Amino acid sequence: MIKHIVFDWDGTLVNTVPFLEKTFNHTFETLQIPSISYDKIRHIASNCEGQGVFAAVFGKERSEEAKKVFYEYTQKHHLELLEVFRYAEEVIRFCVKNGLRCYILSNKKSDVLKQEVEHLGWSSYFYKISGAGEYAIDKPAKEPCFALFDNNIPQSNEILVVGDSPTDIKMAKVWNCSCVIIKSGRAYRGIKADYKLESLAEFIPLIQSMLY
Repeated sequence: MIKHIVFDWDGTLVNTVPFLEKTFNHTFETLQIPSISYDKIRHIASNCEGQGVFAAVFGKERSEEAKKVFYEYTQKHHLELLEVFRYAEEVIRFCVKNGLRCYILSNKKSDVLKQEVEHLGWSSYFYKISGAGEYAIDKPAKEPCFALFDNNIPQSNEILVVGDSPTDIKMAKVWNCSCVIIKSGRAYRGIKADYKLESLAEFIPLIQSMLY
């Protein structure tokens, strides 16, 4: 029986696409580097181990410079454009009400992630919140995945990962557990997931079937 739900953040519970598009475009413009589409950036990111995204998108020589510009812009503007997906809080509250421990494991910079969760008033819903930069390498590497459970990993059939990208499926494979991909209006052509839902509206009936 499922006891632990590990949520991704961007693209899963919150729609950060408009903000991320703007932030990446600002970074390309500031560095005077030709821009690429956000769809292409998502594809690159889904095949990177968190830490390699900036090098893959902006080039290894300018990755640190790009990271600095990107996060300076993020710190100034991310809360004003934060958009919650419909049914997101309803889903989380359902899980908590039914005794499930909820977690966030994201490749969003840890301090930014925690600011957003706090801004929404959701901190109390989650047993643990972990973002990029807390460990030497980010998800789907084993270190942050093991640390989420304090290296005391539950049985694989007790964990469910909820995300929107192949990175989340790779993370689920570390625990050998099932993964739900939420499409939220976007095409998904990545690694095959155990469950693929059109939106969070379909999640509660699914989790109900796993509880009883």
